[in-house]
Amino acid sequence: MVLTFGILLSFGGRGTVSRADDSAEDPEYGSTFGRVRFLDGSMTLQRTSQGDLTDATVNDPVVPGDRLGTEDGRAEIGMSDGSTLWLDRSTRLTVRNLADIDNRYESTNLLALEGGAVRIEAPDSENKNKTFRVDTEAGSVYLLSGGSFRIETDEGVVTLYSFRGVAELSGDDGSVLVRSGERGSVQPGRAPSEPRRFNTARLDDFDRFCEDRLGAYLRRDSDEPVDRIVEEVPYEVHPYVSELSSYGSWHQVPDYGWVWRPVYTGSWGPYVNGYWSWCRTGWVWVSYDPWGWAPYHYGRWDFVVNVGWAWIPGRVWSGAWVSFAVGPSHIGWCPLNYYNRPVFQDTTIVNVVNVNVTRLQPRGWRFVPVGQFSNPRAPRSAVGVDRLPRGTDVVLTSRLPRFDPRDIAGRPERGARFVETVRQNRSPLPVVVGRDNKPLPFRSAERSAGETRARRGAASASPQERSRLQQPRPAVRPGVPAVGPGRNQRRPGDTAQPRGRPAWVPREGARPQAGPRVVPGEPDRSRGRESAPSRQRTAPPARDEGQRREYGRVTRGVARALRCARRRATLRAVRALLRTRRSNGSSTACAVVPASRRPA
Repeated sequence: MVLTFGILLSFGGRGTVSRADDSAEDPEYGSTFGRVRFLDGSMTLQRTSQGDLTDATVNDPVVPGDRLGTEDGRAEIGMSDGSTLWLDRSTRLTVRNLADIDNRYESTNLLALEGGAVRIEAPDSENKNKTFRVDTEAGSVYLLSGGSFRIETDEGVVTLYSFRGVAELSGDDGSVLVRSGERGSVQPGRAPSEPRRFNTARLDDFDRFCEDRLGAYLRRDSDEPVDRIVEEVPYEVHPYVSELSSYGSWHQVPDYGWVWRPVYTGSWGPYVNGYWSWCRTGWVWVSYDPWGWAPYHYGRWDFVVNVGWAWIPGRVWSGAWVSFAVGPSHIGWCPLNYYNRPVFQDTTIVNVVNVNVTRLQPRGWRFVPVGQFSNPRAPRSAVGVDRLPRGTDVVLTSRLPRFDPRDIAGRPERGARFVETVRQNRSPLPVVVGRDNKPLPFRSAERSAGETRARRGAASASPQERSRLQQPRPAVRPGVPAVGPGRNQRRPGDTAQPRGRPAWVPREGARPQAGPRVVPGEPDRSRGRESAPSRQRTAPPARDEGQRREYGRVTRGVARALRCARRRATLRAVRALLRTRRSNGSSTACAVVPASRRPA
């Protein structure tokens, strides 16, 4: 079992507990997200399910459907696929879709720029199906390679600047390629202008802000072998290794591997400096710590001898990896350790429903009044277990339903009803044990979760779902060469045809090369022999019922085709032999077909 929370949606709505919201929880939603990584001034955030604007904070998750806006401030958004997005002042942007970290389940970044300017730093990708698109009223921008791009809209005119990389600027009447050191523009209802060179060293305030931020997370000189750390920690946390190195140190611990210790003093502990907020998948911890993204959403925390509080990297994203303790007036939480149990906690109470607070370890648990649970502006008044009334009983659970803390604060009868609701719908802690009944590390559960998700993703994907964001792009303008030279290159004057998403992604600094076109819904023929079915008989992998039926149908069809081909080959051989004998004057014709060529 794996405890999975979700991404933040700002708290809203009334009512003590909302069952409808619980049923709508989507534990896979956390695989595609962005985060507010830096703010210079303020930025507003409007969630899909709420109409109110809220002030964004650092480490706020950004999810599909969010509307971002800046007035006098600038913002930096980190995206799960490694891209970085900057918003200039007076910018309005809607996030339509986000790709996941390795483009395995979702490979499309889709943004809608309504006004202002954005700068994008996109990494190179070997996934030929990856798409990064920015829509505007006048046209769309497709990033065809990794690089650095600026897109701005002013009075309806959209201008694309390529500091590095190749992008396509499309309008209603065609599109053009904009390469490194070039810019192009398009007006509503018109074709894009011819790309022109610009001075990449002539920067304005926004460009200088972006350039300064590019180096903000570059690793400072120290003794940690970063390359070795990156090789040994889970792939999902690779983008955060250098960033975390600026705020702490890495240590190797037996069994745990590499762990990260933040710089802290005194009685600090994880999940203290921040607040809770609701999203479609559950409650999410939003940390005020500048490094507080990966350590609170991947992996576990533990108190390590000679190290102190340390973060153990993991693979699976979650809103928070904690255990909750719910009482009528206070709610507490405790980090989960390497074995998916509350830190310092007696293992005999791991999955006990009702626990007296005297049995909870003060070193790991933090409690706040119910009314302050999700209020980012309220002064943080966390208290230890010893500050709660001695006879207080709490309910331990790994998940909380959606509720409005303001409706419970100061109302004992509602607090009691809320505790009863949690008791009836509680989720046990995700403890996994081996054959010897000893707890297994949390990474064992993560491997199971990854396999389950891969099977579910393969079974649920459909051509319609995968093509909903693959809108065809306008044709390349006559006279403009297609993407890349080669024998498939479109010559000047040829009629341009609409195209789908780019079939490949050129590497940074290189001119695009011609490649085979991949049509959505058709098999990928670009792999040649690698994509051909093997003739070796092997046991098929485990499949669900629908996959087994489809596999059987395809297998039977291939077998029938092979039998028909053998029959046709045999008949052709017989007829050829008969014709030969007749031409030689033989009155009888007898063909002996080798057994290896006889029809099955």
